[in-house]
Amino acid sequence: MSSSLESAPQARFFSLMERNCGVVTRTLLESIWGELSSHYAQPHRKYHRLDHILFCLQQFDLCRDWLLNPDAVELALWFHDIIHIPSRSDNEAKSMAFFRQLTGNLLDPAMIELVCSLIRVTDHRSPVLHCDEQFICDIDLASFGVDWDRFLQDTADLLEEEGPDVYLPTYTRGKTQFFNGLLARESFFYTDFFNSRYESQAIANIESILGSIGNP
Repeated sequence: MSSSLESAPQARFFSLMERNCGVVTRTLLESIWGELSSHYAQPHRKYHRLDHILFCLQQFDLCRDWLLNPDAVELALWFHDIIHIPSRSDNEAKSMAFFRQLTGNLLDPAMIELVCSLIRVTDHRSPVLHCDEQFICDIDLASFGVDWDRFLQDTADLLEEEGPDVYLPTYTRGKTQFFNGLLARESFFYTDFFNSRYESQAIANIESILGSIGNP
């Protein structure tokens, strides 16, 4: 992970906001950062924490030059999981609403709509229409391409995040359907950029985890 991400994520976020908000006070930036950091530190989160956002930003830094509007993509990455309630299917919609609430008086309306469209596609169900939407989806799924031990830990963290009351057969069935849907794609990632880096490992990871799950 780059030193700018590891040592100063807050400074990076402030710089991004200052580039796009014009005049914005330090107090207001600190308030927004407080909302971000407190949400990503919620006790129930085991995977969708700030570490996941920093991993996404690490991937973003690799592909920045291929993006049409990198600042919009980066803003969407910061906010795409700010609301995460396990087992809910509307987290992205709620994250979009929260983003609007925090930035509605600061950002250009066109930028807000663009960022919201990018957050929306990270549900991995909405239609993916253009280059930046393809990249943000690939960035969000790049963790499928990490080494096996880390992938296995991520899988365990996602299950723990669901909480003690999760009905395991239903959870496993849903994950199996999602994994099989990814494998059924013509290519695992939307972009050649990410396919060339992570596709082989991602497919191997999913096939291995499906083998351990069996047929729920």
